[in-house]
Amino acid sequence: MRDKGFIRHCHHVVTPKRFKKPSGKSYNFLKSSRHKVINRKPEVNIIMNIAETRQANSLVVAPTGRIDSQTSPVFDRHLTAIIERGDVNLIIDLAGLEYISSTGLSAFLSAAKKVRAAGGRMSLTGLNSRIRLVFEMSGFLRLFPIYANVDAALSG
Repeated sequence: MRDKGFIRHCHHVVTPKRFKKPSGKSYNFLKSSRHKVINRKPEVNIIMNIAETRQANSLVVAPTGRIDSQTSPVFDRHLTAIIERGDVNLIIDLAGLEYISSTGLSAFLSAAKKVRAAGGRMSLTGLNSRIRLVFEMSGFLRLFPIYANVDAALSG
């Protein structure tokens, strides 16, 4: 159960107890008790790497891992810095991307607006079936040229 950003856990702790019958023989049995741990912050593993390579007159940006609510601000700032330094011909290689959330999609939309305003071009490559489905359901496939791989994007 989620409560204000925290996760509620319920644990069952089983402890061995000794029990003596009236006959004098002792037996082991397990006594179950419930302990609640409330408001323990979940461990968050922020896993996303961003690699850049220059090929021809384009910059290939390759995020790997997850673009979610934790990592999308980092990805957005990274794309903004690239565009502000003058690299406006971008190829985003999503072959190493495992997951993208709606906040990740907003980073793509923001970058696309900045690239178009600067007179550049932004294309996507390497979408696996799950990532492609997210882009398709949100209507983002119409916003970007999509290519199978980086070589196809460079020649197209």
